[in-house]
Amino acid sequence: MARTPVLLDQYGRVIEKRLLRREIAAPTLSGIRPVQRTHESRGIDPARLASILREAEHEDPTRYLEFAEDMEEKDMHYLAVTSTRKRQVSQLKVSVESADDSAEAERDAELVRLWIGREEIEDELFDMMDSVGKGFSVMEIV
Repeated sequence: MARTPVLLDQYGRVIEKRLLRREIAAPTLSGIRPVQRTHESRGIDPARLASILREAEHEDPTRYLEFAEDMEEKDMHYLAVTSTRKRQVSQLKVSVESADDSAEAERDAELVRLWIGREEIEDELFDMMDSVGKGFSVMEIV
Protein backbone atom coordinates (compact mmCIF):
# COMPACT_ATOMS: atom_id res chain seq x y z
CA MET A 1 0.00 0.00 0.00
CA ALA A 2 1.41 3.41 -1.02
CA ARG A 3 2.14 5.87 1.76
CA THR A 4 1.17 9.52 1.51
CA PRO A 5 4.35 11.63 1.38
CA VAL A 6 5.02 13.61 4.53
CA LEU A 7 6.50 17.11 4.48
CA LEU A 8 8.87 17.91 7.37
CA ASP A 9 10.27 21.20 8.63
CA GLN A 10 13.95 21.83 9.47
CA TYR A 11 13.44 20.23 12.90
CA GLY A 12 11.86 17.04 11.56
CA ARG A 13 8.32 18.00 12.60
CA VAL A 14 5.43 17.21 10.26
CA ILE A 15 4.04 20.26 8.42
CA GLU A 16 0.27 20.29 8.11
CA LYS A 17 -0.58 20.71 4.43
CA ARG A 18 -3.68 22.80 5.23
CA LEU A 19 -1.37 25.51 6.63
CA LEU A 20 0.31 25.83 3.23
CA ARG A 21 -2.96 26.96 1.66
CA ARG A 22 -3.21 30.28 3.53
CA GLU A 23 -1.00 33.34 3.61
CA ILE A 24 0.98 33.56 6.84
CA ALA A 25 3.45 36.42 6.47
CA ALA A 26 1.19 39.25 5.29
CA PRO A 27 1.89 42.71 6.73
CA THR A 28 -0.36 43.77 9.62
CA LEU A 29 -0.76 46.89 11.74
CA SER A 30 0.77 45.37 14.86
CA GLY A 31 2.72 42.27 13.76
CA ILE A 32 6.37 41.65 12.99
CA ARG A 33 5.81 42.97 9.43
CA PRO A 34 4.01 46.28 9.99
CA VAL A 35 2.23 48.08 7.17
CA GLN A 36 3.69 51.36 8.45
CA ARG A 37 7.44 51.55 8.78
CA THR A 38 10.12 53.89 10.02
CA HIS A 39 12.54 55.71 7.74
CA GLU A 40 15.92 54.62 9.06
CA SER A 41 17.88 56.79 6.61
CA ARG A 42 16.42 60.02 8.02
CA GLY A 43 19.18 61.82 9.94
CA ILE A 44 21.71 59.02 9.38
CA ASP A 45 25.27 59.52 10.63
CA PRO A 46 28.22 57.08 10.86
CA ALA A 47 27.47 56.10 14.47
CA ARG A 48 23.80 55.38 13.74
CA LEU A 49 24.70 53.42 10.60
CA ALA A 50 27.21 51.37 12.60
CA SER A 51 24.51 50.69 15.17
CA ILE A 52 22.08 49.52 12.47
CA LEU A 53 24.73 47.22 10.95
CA ARG A 54 25.73 45.75 14.34
CA GLU A 55 22.11 45.14 15.22
CA ALA A 56 21.53 43.41 11.85
CA GLU A 57 24.58 41.19 12.34
CA HIS A 58 23.93 40.13 15.92
CA GLU A 59 20.28 40.59 16.80
CA ASP A 60 17.57 41.75 14.44
CA PRO A 61 17.90 42.85 10.79
CA THR A 62 14.65 44.86 10.77
CA ARG A 63 16.24 48.34 10.90
CA TYR A 64 18.81 47.37 8.24
CA LEU A 65 16.09 46.05 5.93
CA GLU A 66 14.14 49.30 6.38
CA PHE A 67 17.33 51.27 5.71
CA ALA A 68 17.98 49.26 2.51
CA GLU A 69 14.41 49.92 1.37
CA ASP A 70 14.88 53.64 2.06
CA MET A 71 18.06 53.62 -0.03
CA GLU A 72 16.16 52.14 -2.97
CA GLU A 73 13.45 54.78 -2.66
CA LYS A 74 15.73 57.80 -2.19
CA ASP A 75 18.92 57.10 -4.16
CA MET A 76 17.98 56.97 -7.83
CA HIS A 77 21.44 55.74 -8.94
CA TYR A 78 21.31 52.85 -6.45
CA LEU A 79 17.76 52.04 -7.62
CA ALA A 80 18.86 52.08 -11.27
CA VAL A 81 21.83 49.77 -10.66
CA THR A 82 19.88 47.25 -8.57
CA SER A 83 16.90 47.33 -10.95
CA THR A 84 19.21 46.65 -13.90
CA ARG A 85 20.64 43.60 -12.15
CA LYS A 86 17.18 42.37 -11.18
CA ARG A 87 15.88 42.72 -14.76
CA GLN A 88 18.95 41.01 -16.24
CA VAL A 89 18.61 37.96 -14.00
CA SER A 90 14.82 37.73 -14.26
CA GLN A 91 15.02 37.66 -18.07
CA LEU A 92 17.68 34.94 -18.34
CA LYS A 93 16.79 31.94 -20.48
CA VAL A 94 16.72 29.00 -18.05
CA SER A 95 17.13 25.43 -19.28
CA VAL A 96 16.81 22.17 -17.37
CA GLU A 97 18.56 18.90 -18.13
CA SER A 98 17.73 15.62 -16.46
CA ALA A 99 20.29 14.28 -13.98
CA ASP A 100 20.65 11.02 -15.89
CA ASP A 101 18.89 8.92 -18.54
CA SER A 102 16.40 7.26 -16.17
CA ALA A 103 12.67 7.76 -16.58
CA GLU A 104 12.43 9.15 -13.04
CA ALA A 105 15.11 11.78 -13.71
CA GLU A 106 13.36 12.80 -16.93
CA ARG A 107 10.00 13.12 -15.09
CA ASP A 108 11.68 15.27 -12.43
CA ALA A 109 13.30 17.47 -15.08
CA GLU A 110 9.97 17.87 -16.88
CA LEU A 111 8.29 18.92 -13.62
CA VAL A 112 10.93 21.63 -13.14
CA ARG A 113 10.61 22.71 -16.81
CA LEU A 114 6.86 23.15 -16.33
CA TRP A 115 7.45 25.16 -13.15
CA ILE A 116 9.98 27.55 -14.72
CA GLY A 117 7.83 27.85 -17.84
CA ARG A 118 5.11 29.73 -15.94
CA GLU A 119 4.53 33.42 -16.65
CA GLU A 120 5.06 34.30 -12.98
CA ILE A 121 8.67 33.08 -12.87
CA GLU A 122 10.08 36.35 -14.25
CA ASP A 123 8.37 38.39 -11.51
CA GLU A 124 9.46 35.87 -8.87
CA LEU A 125 13.10 35.99 -9.99
CA PHE A 126 12.96 39.80 -9.96
CA ASP A 127 11.70 39.73 -6.35
CA MET A 128 14.29 37.11 -5.33
CA MET A 129 17.02 39.48 -6.52
CA ASP A 130 16.14 41.72 -3.57
CA SER A 131 18.88 39.69 -1.90
CA VAL A 132 21.53 41.72 -3.77
CA GLY A 133 21.06 44.69 -1.46
CA LYS A 134 19.76 42.95 1.62
CA GLY A 135 21.77 39.73 1.77
CA PHE A 136 18.69 37.50 1.50
CA SER A 137 15.23 37.45 0.03
CA VAL A 138 12.12 35.98 1.57
CA MET A 139 9.39 34.52 -0.61
CA GLU A 140 6.12 32.93 0.44
CA ILE A 141 4.18 30.37 -1.56
CA VAL A 142 0.57 31.57 -1.54
